Amino acid sequence: MNKNEFSVKNWPATIITSVQELVGKLEVLNLKGKSIKQIWNIGLIFDYDGEQAKFAELDEPIVMIFDDIRVEILYSDGGTVRIGDNRLPLDIKSYQGILCRRDIEKCLSEILNKKIIEIFVMTANECEFTGAFGFELPNQDEYIDEIVFKFESGATLHISAWYDFMRIWVVSKEDAV
Repeated sequence: MNKNEFSVKNWPATIITSVQELVGKLEVLNLKGKSIKQIWNIGLIFDYDGEQAKFAELDEPIVMIFDDIRVEILYSDGGTVRIGDNRLPLDIKSYQGILCRRDIEKCLSEILNKKIIEIFVMTANECEFTGAFGFELPNQDEYIDEIVFKFESGATLHISAWYDFMRIWVVSKEDAV
């Protein structure tokens, strides 16, 4: 394997399976009050409607770039989230040989340069799909379902798993119920 080619097995990111552990990791990263300056995607976006889309589906991490930290998130295995901080170089290539790029910003532009005011972890009583990357979940009372970042504009960024893909989407303040 090329050292600049992404591999989930070789990525030194924290593997998180419990809600409490995820909440703790997000608190340690200290993202509240910070603004996302750029968002990069590694590899292809598999489900994406173009310029006006607010939804994307990926199978490799996103890289959220703040002034003082890069946060990498991959949530493509039900109940298992991987989070790294400054672990991946921006010249990394996907397993398909594609350079890290900013295509994902087209569907997430509404949240760029807006301060994060809250971060929620939504839970589920069961986990429908797990084990794609060989990380079997322990039996738990609750499982990680969705990560939600709320911004000063009222918009929210949602990250969830669907089988072995990561889904990411924005809900505008106007679209919120």
